[in-house]
Amino acid sequence: SENYSNLIGDLLLCSGIVAYLGPLTAEFRLQVISDWTAALLDQRLSCSNNFSLVSVLGSPAEIQTWQLYGLPKDNFSTENAIILNLARRWPLCIDPQAQAVKFIRGKERHSQLAVARLTDGNLMRLL
Repeated sequence: SENYSNLIGDLLLCSGIVAYLGPLTAEFRLQVISDWTAALLDQRLSCSNNFSLVSVLGSPAEIQTWQLYGLPKDNFSTENAIILNLARRWPLCIDPQAQAVKFIRGKERHSQLAVARLTDGNLMRLL
């Protein structure tokens, strides 16, 4: 019952996170979510007290599968995978430790993923 009364606020937060907060750091993301939660409460829209993108949009079975594909087990990586999965546009992954590359290659290995670099001679054929 409490989940249903918080549904509108939780989904507003989720849509804002997926649309705007993907490139932000975990700390800045938490600050923005806190500000948005306060704004929702000011407008008399209820949301969960302990809001979590993972608990609203995440499926435990899907998250476990992602982890088998190489997704790190921290909350920030799980949020990023949810955003990656739900984004309508091609996401930009800034990945200095190659964690996203490992995860995406594992996740897409059965769908003929082609990996290319701008310096590849056959780049135009791959595109």
